[in-house]
Amino acid sequence: MSRKVIDIATDNGTWRGDLAPVAFTKCNDNFAEVYQNAANAQSSADTAKSTADSAAATAATKVSKGANGTWPDAIPTASALWGYPARIQRWNSNTQDRPVPFGLAICWSTLGHFNKVNDNWISQMGFGTDGEVYYTQSVNGNQFMAWRKIWSTGNTTVDANNFIKRA
Repeated sequence: MSRKVIDIATDNGTWRGDLAPVAFTKCNDNFAEVYQNAANAQSSADTAKSTADSAAATAATKVSKGANGTWPDAIPTASALWGYPARIQRWNSNTQDRPVPFGLAICWSTLGHFNKVNDNWISQMGFGTDGEVYYTQSVNGNQFMAWRKIWSTGNTTVDANNFIKRA
């Protein structure tokens, strides 16, 4: 149905526009359509939420634990992944223990701080200006291990025997 406009301008001799019963009927018809559209929108929203909830429940059953049994039993949410402080920091040629002269690192920890103490795993993933990606960790208060380069299609090649080799 299209909107029904109430006439207020037509000169009918002793009155202008629609008579009151006609005008109020148009109002009622317009409101009925608005309320029906609102009900349809709510029904669609309820159906979408139900579908999303069902998909999330199904996806949660698809997660399996890793070889060491540490992966969670359910899919972690963004807030669970980033519940502790994470930071981005840069390094330059004056920074000690860097993989290349310039770059930046994303850092995160299990206990919410960057102190090397027992039960705190501090991880860093570095992106160097050489186009390579590196990582390092400090586990349970130990010193950071040496930066390790992540192998990728940018720094490897595959030989005729399907072996991956340094590019």
